Amino acid sequence: MRDWTDSDRAVVLGNANHAMRNDGDAGATRMGQHLTDRFGADYYSLGLLFGTGTFAAPTTHERTAFETYAVDGPVEGTLEATLADAAHPNLFLDFGAARENATLRTWLGGVERVQFSLPRAAERGAVPLSASPGAVYDGVVFVRRRRSVTATDTGRRRSLPAVSTVHRQL
Repeated sequence: MRDWTDSDRAVVLGNANHAMRNDGDAGATRMGQHLTDRFGADYYSLGLLFGTGTFAAPTTHERTAFETYAVDGPVEGTLEATLADAAHPNLFLDFGAARENATLRTWLGGVERVQFSLPRAAERGAVPLSASPGAVYDGVVFVRRRRSVTATDTGRRRSLPAVSTVHRQL
């Protein structure tokens, strides 16, 4: 990445499932784990999470056609379900800062799962993954309700929702 950008820093975007690190699972090594192995503490894994709404996923291997799928609500017992209880609909949580805050440590203490969606299983909506959120992500941005961008949205300016830090919520 540094060779491609000719810079000391780069932003790499990917589905939250790709950006996260592996948490002891025997599955395929995620992009976030490869980046952690290569860059160590210089890699900040930021999960982009949502509670309800829609997302688009490719319907062909060539990724030329997409379909919109719905997530009716956060999966019980996941980080997303916990964050949905916060007062603000959109927020940022840094796990390093959360570990230093007794209230946040207690609030997040029992959360051992995250949710994600897969293009190959998009009709299932969100599925749970047993993983400690603070181990697979350094931080997360959570949006309570989101919708997919469609071809008709192209060129239309949309204002971004305000993002609040969890610290102000508790």
